[in-house]
Amino acid sequence: MADDNAKADLEITVTDELAPADVAVIIDGLGAYDFSRIGYRDFRRLAVFVRNPQTGKVVGGLYGRSEFGLVYVDWLFLPEDLRGAGIGSRVLAMAEEEGRRRGCTRISLTTLSVEAPGFYKKQGSNRADDRLRPTRPQALSHDEEALTHRGAPKIRGERRLAIPSPTTS
Repeated sequence: MADDNAKADLEITVTDELAPADVAVIIDGLGAYDFSRIGYRDFRRLAVFVRNPQTGKVVGGLYGRSEFGLVYVDWLFLPEDLRGAGIGSRVLAMAEEEGRRRGCTRISLTTLSVEAPGFYKKQGSNRADDRLRPTRPQALSHDEEALTHRGAPKIRGERRLAIPSPTTS
């Protein structure tokens, strides 16, 4: 790709149909770049599944990853009939424990204002930022600012929780 003409002729597309091989180019490329600069790579996927005991099918849970000492929660979902029974707290606690085993000291997630803000507050989360700002063309860094778009639910700033050390009795 060193040829400037080849760079000018690149096709750049937006899609919601992700081929695993295409995604791997990005993940592996960034991983190799980070490794060349930092000297290690510790990216690992993380999931905590809640299953129906009769069928064994997944009914909810948590999906994310860990890297560079941080657990990132991408999605946490429980059906409404399982909410309020402590299951979400157990799921998050299991992810935190696995994070500790992986050497992580913090956990991070982003949530909409309609997605159980009371639950996250009970878990000890603190909002990094939930101010509304106009959209701007510059790229945003993690938890830099929260945005709203045409009446959509407000996007809360990234939430960061310190992973507490297990208490010893």
